[in-house]
Amino acid sequence: MNNEELNDIRKQIDFLDEQLVDILYKRSNLISKVAISKQKTGKSIYAPDRELELLRNLKNKAKNKGVSTDLVDNLMRRIINNSYESQSRSKLAGIGPLDKDIVIIGGGGQLGKLFVRLFVNSGYTVKIIEKDDWQNAENIVSNASLALVSVPINMVDDALDMIPLLPKECVLADLTSVKEKPIKKMKEIHKGPVIGFHPMFGPDVKSLVKQVIIYCPVRYMSKCNWVLTQFQIWGASAFEMKPSEHDRIMGYIQAVRHFTTFVLGFNLMRENINLEEVIKVCSPIYRLELIMVGRLFAQNPELYADIIFSSKKNLELLRNIGDRFNEALIWVEHGDKKRFIRSFKDIYNWFGKYSEEFLKESSDFLEEVYIQKQKEL
Repeated sequence: MNNEELNDIRKQIDFLDEQLVDILYKRSNLISKVAISKQKTGKSIYAPDRELELLRNLKNKAKNKGVSTDLVDNLMRRIINNSYESQSRSKLAGIGPLDKDIVIIGGGGQLGKLFVRLFVNSGYTVKIIEKDDWQNAENIVSNASLALVSVPINMVDDALDMIPLLPKECVLADLTSVKEKPIKKMKEIHKGPVIGFHPMFGPDVKSLVKQVIIYCPVRYMSKCNWVLTQFQIWGASAFEMKPSEHDRIMGYIQAVRHFTTFVLGFNLMRENINLEEVIKVCSPIYRLELIMVGRLFAQNPELYADIIFSSKKNLELLRNIGDRFNEALIWVEHGDKKRFIRSFKDIYNWFGKYSEEFLKESSDFLEEVYIQKQKEL
């Protein structure tokens, strides 16, 4: 193939690439119309059945044409997620009492600001109570349909103590990562509808699509359901849990994970590892692990300290991790590879189907890391 032929092929590729951009533009315009329709009908942004059907059909078509199904799957997921983000920026349906106010205690914080934006985007009037607003709190909550507490764990009790008498029908809720203590306190100060929430995401999410919100029913759930429905319209999935079960599981999901991540970062610092040199030569999987460690320390240390130190039960979980680490360390000290391999296989069997599922998911994450790295270069 001579240069002229090669250039001709490249021009054809460029033309097709330009067509892709034109198609994405046209698709974006149609997504805007979808958003308007959902705003009018109150339908959720997230349509899981349609997404699965779309991906299945396109992957089958790709397979029949000899195109990589993984490429089509990854490309379409990025396009679909971008569509969800676009819809989230549009005006969304508000299904609660729009003639009343949403009051967010701590609405000036990062997570509070996210929920302020979401409620405002759905047509609600949102009022905020921050530390300088308590003298006017009685007036602020006088027309509230929802009082949502979004403050650090160590400030929840004080914030709840300062809330004035709420309207009888007002829903009192919190966004705290521990549930037993805040819920007990909310039941004491408000005789109306009470529900506990724990968003399993941070304030940096671009939309609530595919995000999880745990809720703990407390009192008069029929009057709390509109809040749950509103979250689902925004695309979130709501899962019910008992407060005690929530706190037990969060010990593993949050306290143990955050503490072990902290220790990994602590060790890197103490060993004075040259991060620039490591990043240059590390594998994608190690870069991903390093990202997960590094991102912890870019956030609020008080938040993670509150989570880890919130319960004495967490101490037992952390000691168990230390015991397992020391147990496995003995195998290394004694050169007991067989014991390590046997335990490795036992753990694989315990994970069951999730080992292979997590392998696939991590490969997708690695693809994202690779794309991000190419952007940096």
